[in-house]
Amino acid sequence: LLRPSNAGLRLHRGRVIGKATTVPILTEETHAELVSMLTDPSRRSNNDGPTPKYLLAGLAVCGRCGGRMRRTVGRLERNPRTGSTKRQPPAYQCQECFRVRRRQDLVEEVVERAIIGRLSRADAAGLFRQGDSEMAAECRELIAGLDAKLDVAAAQFADDVITAEQLKRITAQVRERRQQTVRRLEAAQPKTVFADLPGPRAGERWEKLTLGAKREIIEMLMTVTVLPSGPGQRFQPKQIQIGWKT
Repeated sequence: LLRPSNAGLRLHRGRVIGKATTVPILTEETHAELVSMLTDPSRRSNNDGPTPKYLLAGLAVCGRCGGRMRRTVGRLERNPRTGSTKRQPPAYQCQECFRVRRRQDLVEEVVERAIIGRLSRADAAGLFRQGDSEMAAECRELIAGLDAKLDVAAAQFADDVITAEQLKRITAQVRERRQQTVRRLEAAQPKTVFADLPGPRAGERWEKLTLGAKREIIEMLMTVTVLPSGPGQRFQPKQIQIGWKT
């Protein structure tokens, strides 16, 4: 998979010197993407990471330090006067400063009410743009290949395979192609499964969505910030700040 000849490139003394006479079976972008992925030292082939299990875990932001909020199990609190213990309900807590903590169900209720209200408005139909999904997918694939080509060029420069001048020339050409492709992608936003979500029945449709779909919509439409408050204060909806993305 790492052979340059797969992309129709000629190799001489460990360096790509031009086009080969063989018929390529991969595009240069796809080949560069494969090389970048397979030689990435941080790559883990047996661990895709945990699947999110909670609506706002990793999405909500701490209003004190800007860290990401994670879901924590209910903790036991001891009454110093009576000695009795009481388990607190699950909550979202900042994983950076650990100073901001809010009940999970109350935070999620505020966010879900806000997003259903937004989806129920008359102008909500324009939130999920229609477009050419095939063109968008093609652009994304090309962008990934171009990014991989930049990574490969940087690695080749680090290994003294190419010179600084060659790296500069390659980078300029690839970045120009990338900018053009990004503009094409912006003009060809794909059709989305969320296109029918807005409207008077947004609440009913929202309830039927999977957790992953709900998280995707939240990340697409809003920024959720959990604000700090003084000790002993009861939960108030205003402690959850919602910023709408344009």
